[in-house]
Amino acid sequence: MGNFQWEEYWNSIKPALLQSYDQLSNDDLCYEPGQGEKVVERLQQKLGLTAEQVNALLFVHVISMEDESEEEQEILAIIEAMEQDFQTARHPLNTDTAWDF
Repeated sequence: MGNFQWEEYWNSIKPALLQSYDQLSNDDLCYEPGQGEKVVERLQQKLGLTAEQVNALLFVHVISMEDESEEEQEILAIIEAMEQDFQTARHPLNTDTAWDF
């Protein structure tokens, strides 16, 4: 996943990220060609994610913009499930979580 090249899709990814994450600003998403690592670092700090998770998030946004093959849909579903699990783990008192004791 680390070699995934999202930069060519940046103009489409940026508005989607701004819409999806209220804590992000235009300054957070400032991108200069060849400086993708800086964007990933800022997203890590702002979203509390690892570099791998940020790259997965960017991958999801790119895949959602393209025509999805069956294999891409499966990958997208797996990544979205991982993101959901991550969000639930970060918020263990989430009222939507069913607790069986």
